[in-house]
Amino acid sequence: MQTTKPLKIAIFTLPLHNNYGGNLQAYALMQILKNLGHSPELLFIRAEADTFKGLLKCLIKRYLLGFLSKYKGFTFRRTSAKSLSFINEFISPKSPALTSPAALKSYFTKGGFDACILGGDQVFRPAFFSIFKSCFSLGFVNDDCLKIAYAASFGGDKFQSLGDDESHRANLAKFKAIFVRESLGVDICKSAFNLEATQVLDPVLMLKKSHYESLCASIVKSEQSTLFAYFLNPDESKIKKAKNLAKEHNLALKIISPSDDAPSTQEFLSYFRDADMVITDSFHGCVFAIIFELRFLPLANEFRGNERFSSLFALFNLNNDGELICPDYAKLNASLNELRARSLGLLSDALRKESYGNLTSS
Repeated sequence: MQTTKPLKIAIFTLPLHNNYGGNLQAYALMQILKNLGHSPELLFIRAEADTFKGLLKCLIKRYLLGFLSKYKGFTFRRTSAKSLSFINEFISPKSPALTSPAALKSYFTKGGFDACILGGDQVFRPAFFSIFKSCFSLGFVNDDCLKIAYAASFGGDKFQSLGDDESHRANLAKFKAIFVRESLGVDICKSAFNLEATQVLDPVLMLKKSHYESLCASIVKSEQSTLFAYFLNPDESKIKKAKNLAKEHNLALKIISPSDDAPSTQEFLSYFRDADMVITDSFHGCVFAIIFELRFLPLANEFRGNERFSSLFALFNLNNDGELICPDYAKLNASLNELRARSLGLLSDALRKESYGNLTSS
């Protein structure tokens, strides 16, 4: 599907790491843009611990400065070999590893890009950009380049400022369009930046179940009735709930969390494909439960933002009362298809370079 003149588009998103949802949303956005006839390229920024200097800083904070209150309990994790394998094989093309804001700006300036898309995921939460937190408003992008935010999330109910808000506000005012993932993001854009925004679907939801099934097709399907537990921040309470739920429904229990030895992305997808039920504290865990048409129990995750859950469930009129969610998937999929068409249309229209809107609120 091609809707406008093909553009060379840079994607600037959070550093790809061991988070399945973060990596798959970048993958999905690449696929969407390719399907629209464009030529996307991921700006492959590296997390602090994945650079030599960054790793030294992390080691110093963890082992030499751990007695200071600001670094007490400081942990870090490098990108695993399995995560890198998926990134290298499926998220292509991408830039060489960019290990500093200066390297990012230099590469972009020389890249001949027509547009830059900020998104998706929690790209409006600058702290999650690690050493690139000053870049989230695309200040490194030249003004004659089309700038769009797609499915940008604040991760919570307010903008978590890191200073220099005026500079970021000025940068974001130059965007042609700002599309946010959560309904509350529309209000936060007005209050924090005085800018108009529109809610759209997360990129992962824009691809159909058959697409994700094809990614894990080489993995033998399990015949065991399973409760799949995916926890970003596991603790004893969550694990106990998972065990009780599995016992209640006579299901085998499979628990995973992002880690250095976690299963591959393809295996992660196969667990949804093969599951009877899901329990998760992850936004994208809920998203994949919906895509694979499963019953699921969402658990609150205050650190990563509960607004993400409530906004997702509101799209499909799902109750979020702490009980097992059993959607009517005939109705839900009808709504999902309408939302996909709307989101795709908005993104396609925004990529028409000939007209620029004014995002500033009146």
